[in-house]
Amino acid sequence: MIPRHRIRSFAVPLLFTGLVAAGWAVFSRSRAETVEEIVAWVNDTIITRSDLERRDHETNQELMQRVTGDELARRLAEARQGTLRDMISERLLLQQAEGIYDMKKMQDSLVKNFKEQEKVASDEDLVVLLRAEGMTIEDLRRRLMEFNGPRSVINYEVRDKVSISDAEVETWYRDHGSELATAASVSFREIVILSEGRGMDQAMEVARVLVEEARGGADFARLAAEKSEAASKDKVLGPFQKGELHPEIESQAFSVPVGSISDPIRTEHGAHVIRVESRIEATVPPLDQVRETIFARLAEERYRSDLALYLRKLWSGADIEVARGWLDRIATDYKGYVKTAPQAELK
Repeated sequence: MIPRHRIRSFAVPLLFTGLVAAGWAVFSRSRAETVEEIVAWVNDTIITRSDLERRDHETNQELMQRVTGDELARRLAEARQGTLRDMISERLLLQQAEGIYDMKKMQDSLVKNFKEQEKVASDEDLVVLLRAEGMTIEDLRRRLMEFNGPRSVINYEVRDKVSISDAEVETWYRDHGSELATAASVSFREIVILSEGRGMDQAMEVARVLVEEARGGADFARLAAEKSEAASKDKVLGPFQKGELHPEIESQAFSVPVGSISDPIRTEHGAHVIRVESRIEATVPPLDQVRETIFARLAEERYRSDLALYLRKLWSGADIEVARGWLDRIATDYKGYVKTAPQAELK
C-alpha cells in the first residue's frame, strides 16, 4: 500500500495568512456513492460535502499530533474557519495552472518523480500498487496535480517575484536591529541562608555577616561551600538570561559588577548572597553578519503580503457560490466575494 505521506510529500502546504494548511489524504470516492451535497461552486468546478469533511479530518488529525489542551481547541476552531476558504483558493489556483502550464507534461513529470521515490519500475507495477488503494493512474495524476499545481502557481506568480533591495535591508537594520541582539546572560555563585527554623530577620543578619567577610577578602567559593544551606553551595550557576531568575536575584545579578558581592537578597525561602562570576551584555551583531537573515525575514513578510493580495484578486475575479448552510465556514473578510446559493445535490 502507498503511505499517505508519500503522496503528500510532493505538496508544500500553502502559507495563507492565519491559516493552518493541511495536506489532503488520498481518498477515492466510493463507487456506490450516487448523491453528494454540494458545498460550493468555484467557476466551473464544485466542492462537495465529502471533500470538505475529508479535509477537516486530515487537518484535525495533523493538529492532534502536534498540539494539546486549550491550544488544540483554539487551533481546531481556527482551522475549521479556514478550511473551505483554502479549498476554494486551491481550486482557483489549479484553474490558473491550466492557463500557465502544459498540464499533461507537468502530470507526466510528477508521476515520473513519484515512481522514482517509490522505486516503482514500470507503469504496470504502478497500476498494481495503486489498485491496492482503489486508485487508477489517472486518479494519481489528478491528486499529484492537486497537491503541486497550487504551489507551482504561487511560486511563479508570487514568490519568484518578491524582491528586497539592499536599502530595505539596511533600513530595517537601523530601525529594528535590536531585535537581533544576542541575549544578555549571567553566571554566579550563591550562598543561601534559609529562614526556616530561624526566621527571615535572623537569616538576613547571617547573610550580612557573610557579605562583610567576602568583601573583606574571604574566598567566596569556600564560604559558600561551608555556609550555604542549598544544593548549589559548590556550583557556578548559569548562564541565565533575563526572565529566568527570581526578580530580586536577577536585579542584583545584572547590576553588580563582575567579581563583586551583592547585598543580602530577601526571597520567600530566606536570604541569598551572590558573587557575579561572568556576564555577557546584549549586543547587536554587525549588519554584514545578519544581512541574509534580514533579507529572508523581509522576503517572507513580503511574500505573505503579496500572496494574500494575489488570492483576493483571484477571488474577486471568480464566480464563487457557497450553499446557504455552509456560509459559516467562510471567514467574514472573504464573504464579500461569495454569492449565496440554495442547497444542492450532485447525482
